[in-house]
Amino acid sequence: MLSKFMGGSDRPQHLLLNRIVAVIITAADIALTQNPVGLITGLACLLMEWWATPDRDIEHKRGQRFGHRWWLIYEWFIPNHRHPLSHSLLLGLPLRLLWGTWPLLLMYLSQDPLWEILQTPWMVRVLLGAIASDCCHYALDGYWPHQMLLGK
Repeated sequence: MLSKFMGGSDRPQHLLLNRIVAVIITAADIALTQNPVGLITGLACLLMEWWATPDRDIEHKRGQRFGHRWWLIYEWFIPNHRHPLSHSLLLGLPLRLLWGTWPLLLMYLSQDPLWEILQTPWMVRVLLGAIASDCCHYALDGYWPHQMLLGK
């Protein structure tokens, strides 16, 4: 499995794999679109693993890092580690995106309706970067592609 190749499935391995994938998807996005806005995809991938990683469901073990108290509240609502509410594309990803960015989302919603925001090219790239980040995380945790959508 991927975790054996990477030397484990701990935080350093997640961050390393995330950096590798972020560089690859940034290069691919820029090559395909011929537009530097592709950097958004890679940045979203990096920020997702750093700020809204699926492992925020065990925040109490992570120590006093930036955003620790913010994510402790999120952790209270997740029944256990690697629950589908944290480790799945359909449930966990939207929940973490909403919890991790709701102040920014409220600012944007005061300007434009949600549907218009979701259709902007930069938001599509943010979502693609977040999905890539989560897929890397799940793969390192031993998830098969069919398990990534709804969790184990």
